Amino acid sequence: MSLRKLTESEIKDLERQGCSSESWESISVSAYFNPERIRSVSFSGRISIGRLEKRISLPGGTEKPCGLYNSMIHNCSFGDNICISSVNYLANYDIGEDVLVDNVDSLVVDGKSAFGNGTEIDILNEAGGRSLKIFDRLSSQIAYLYVLYRHNESLIKTLETMIDQYVKSRISARGLLGRGCSILNSSVLRNLVVGPYAIVNGALHLEDGTIDSCTEDPIFIGEGVIARHFIILSGSKIMDSSIIESCFIGQGVTIGKQYSAENSAFFANCEGFHGEAALVFAGPYTVSHHKSTLMIAGLFSFYNAGSGTNQSNHMYKLGPVHQGILERGCKTGSYSYMIWPCRVGPFSAVIGKHGSNFDTSDFPFSYITEKEGISVLTPAMNLLSVGSRRDSEKWPARDRRKSARKLDIINFGYLNPYTVGRMVNGSEKLLDLHAAALEAKTKEFVTYKGVHIRRLMLKICSRYYEMGVKVFLGSCLHARLDKLSNREAGRRVSMEVVKEALAPNNREGVCDWVDLCGLIAPSESVEKLVDAVADAKIKDLDELSAELKRIHENYDEAEWSWCLNLLETRLGVKLEDFTSQHLSGIVTDWKQNTIKLNNLIKEDALKEYNASAMIGYGIDGGETEREKDFIAVRGTYEDNRFVKQIEEDSKNVEEKAEALLGLLDAL
Repeated sequence: MSLRKLTESEIKDLERQGCSSESWESISVSAYFNPERIRSVSFSGRISIGRLEKRISLPGGTEKPCGLYNSMIHNCSFGDNICISSVNYLANYDIGEDVLVDNVDSLVVDGKSAFGNGTEIDILNEAGGRSLKIFDRLSSQIAYLYVLYRHNESLIKTLETMIDQYVKSRISARGLLGRGCSILNSSVLRNLVVGPYAIVNGALHLEDGTIDSCTEDPIFIGEGVIARHFIILSGSKIMDSSIIESCFIGQGVTIGKQYSAENSAFFANCEGFHGEAALVFAGPYTVSHHKSTLMIAGLFSFYNAGSGTNQSNHMYKLGPVHQGILERGCKTGSYSYMIWPCRVGPFSAVIGKHGSNFDTSDFPFSYITEKEGISVLTPAMNLLSVGSRRDSEKWPARDRRKSARKLDIINFGYLNPYTVGRMVNGSEKLLDLHAAALEAKTKEFVTYKGVHIRRLMLKICSRYYEMGVKVFLGSCLHARLDKLSNREAGRRVSMEVVKEALAPNNREGVCDWVDLCGLIAPSESVEKLVDAVADAKIKDLDELSAELKRIHENYDEAEWSWCLNLLETRLGVKLEDFTSQHLSGIVTDWKQNTIKLNNLIKEDALKEYNASAMIGYGIDGGETEREKDFIAVRGTYEDNRFVKQIEEDSKNVEEKAEALLGLLDAL
């Protein structure tokens, strides 16, 4: 932008229009400067002003000429076609093109600031020891390593150095308003960076923060919001008098309806309404919608908090030192209560009030209920739930992130080496518990890590786990052989060709798997990454993010390596000794168990259409009116979209299995 000094006549025009300056010499303007667009403005410090030619749209459909009006401005630069109106004090900002700032008390950078970057929050453990330095490129995976791998001092030290270096690059004595952003009807705004096309309308107090909006996915901050020491990433909405103190808000997050959060991190697509969060590590898709819901000192992801959910992180001894972990996909029922420390296995539902500590991480897809003061675990039953299946399929469709750069890495599948590995181990543990209880047939329960399991359910639940394992193994085998079928369509293949297709590129996935808050990965790959960071072989945050992405991109191959190893273990033979009968058995198990599991899920869905579900329908009529009213509102079981989807899945699996069996029979 070519700039020049003001002319004498322009200075006189400005003074005639109520403007003043400590030094007119300190003001530079565009070659096309129009003094008519500046009225009642007090200038100080160095000022630069671009073209002021267009009109800018205001909420409600009105327009206003671009320019500077009724404001006090110190040490700022302005891009083309901005509108600054009724700002009591604007200081130390570089303002991009097409920006609107209207009716704001103060928008000031006071001294040097990193704009929320480097803010240290006490997350997960109130007594400290797991602090997290937030910054505007933080992902759930980097946060997971930083917060939960404290036992690796070298890793933590290197991560801190990386983050500190990045934070240093964000320090400035000048704030930034990106192109096309709007800041309206707000009070105190201090030490902010605001990205392109963000909208801030009616905020009460924003201080020391980065609003990292982008063109394709703007941020919205609404009325009554108070936020201090924060990072907010693209696509997020903070509104309805919510209060945010020392928080990281990731991409596509929605916070509203007077929600209160402090010392917490919310990653992709989280939602918080009405309730309260303190010291929470909220991984992707953590959702709390209800009043009287307190989430505290816990790790959550793909989580849904029932109304009145509450946790306690202290026992009035050494203070609030305890923490809890609810692994991916968990839910808590209305007014559920847990006393930390607790750990809940993936895709489990916690119902009732639990006053003792337990660890159910060995048993995914479980129900944890309360009976007469004891915590009762029913393993595997949530695998048969229509809710678990529906949840796993709705998450991808609810990814609100539109930015080309998605920071959190998310694997959406609910059957994977992480969950299926737990099912394999859980099934074995249930059979061990059953064998140990053979001499105690009068006992109703066996105990395990703080929970009680009904003795008569041990073998039954083990069989349900086995069903899920067979579904997963068969689907992986089909995915591998389907590529071969497509490549060799119409041609006869040999067993040698099949074995070649089944041979993995490497054995990277043959180990336990972990969930790095969205990234499902082999533990050995993560350990190699951790060692590389600790040894300074990975030198900065960009390299770290790239390596995490590489692990994710290798998922399919690593998954197959894990799956093949499990198949070899179960069959008792190596890949080179596989026969067509071995493979046919796996495919047949896949078909039969998928159909069986889908039928059990359909039975669970049918409960939503039984007589008890119709209570309250047809309020002033009889049974006929009740059924008609229910159908008018809910539809029929046969027409339910999700039920049809499950039926279609069974049909597709049966067709694919028959095609594979035909291929294998011809070998």
